Amino acid sequence: MGTGNREPRETVWSAGILSLISKKANGTILSVHGHEMQAPGWPDSYISHKYWKGWIEFKGSKTRLTDLQKMILSKLGANGDRVYIVRYPNLIQHYEGVLLTRFTTGTTNDGISMLKAICAYEKEGTRK
Repeated sequence: MGTGNREPRETVWSAGILSLISKKANGTILSVHGHEMQAPGWPDSYISHKYWKGWIEFKGSKTRLTDLQKMILSKLGANGDRVYIVRYPNLIQHYEGVLLTRFTTGTTNDGISMLKAICAYEKEGTRK
């Protein structure tokens, strides 16, 4: 049986995006999630790319942040770190949950599209 229009698991979806950034855009990824040594509440990944560096928390379309995640994301943002929530399938949110922009999906460049959307948003000078 196929999956139909079901949303992919968060880890599978985010791994695809991060792989594209790493392989096609020569980005460096620090994945913080998915292992026993993970400190709870920290964003899933830190992305270092020549055009953008920052923290990303990947979430499904209906997945909520925990209180600890909200606290850590807020502290990172207050310290000047770039912190965004990327929500399935193509939403980019401020760390407080406000929708900021969208990115193009459905191509082999979803990760690059995500970075371009974040850069364009920040270039407008509206980054908090």
